[in-house]
Amino acid sequence: MAQQGAVPIPRLPRPDRGSIGREGVVTPRYLEELVSALEQALEAIATQGPARHTGLALTNIQANGAGLRIDDVFEEAGFLKIVRTSEGFAASFVATASVGDVTVVTT
Repeated sequence: MAQQGAVPIPRLPRPDRGSIGREGVVTPRYLEELVSALEQALEAIATQGPARHTGLALTNIQANGAGLRIDDVFEEAGFLKIVRTSEGFAASFVATASVGDVTVVTT
């Protein structure tokens, strides 16, 4: 049963006896149906919208937001984080400054 708001992915057409011409070659009509179904499936996959899953495994998650696009996900200290437009990320940032007897080191 399709979930409410879910975009159904069409079934790909299966060739029948009328879809196969001489020498076992599929007919142009069948190819047109197949291409149309593939285009609809790709459109459904590319359409943004809510998703609902019973499980999710994320592997090779980047450890910081450097070089990622807005809304990409990365892992930091065991937490998943999302890159937002108002935040800047760097793979590493080190700065040292001194004023009189005070030294500040940020890593």
